[in-house]
Amino acid sequence: MSSPAIYRLRRLMLEQWIEQAIALLDQIDGDPDLEDGDDDFTDERENPERMMGGQGL
Repeated sequence: MSSPAIYRLRRLMLEQWIEQAIALLDQIDGDPDLEDGDDDFTDERENPERMMGGQGL
């Protein structure tokens, strides 16, 4: 059984590791805000033809 203190320490260590991993990936990728390409993805909620009962804009 783990005590709450051990759980908190493990969680803190995991959070730090995740932050370091994300920082490393950002260094490798160059632009930290660049997302992998879903350029061809179209969100139907943003499609004007589907808004306003199909009448569009």
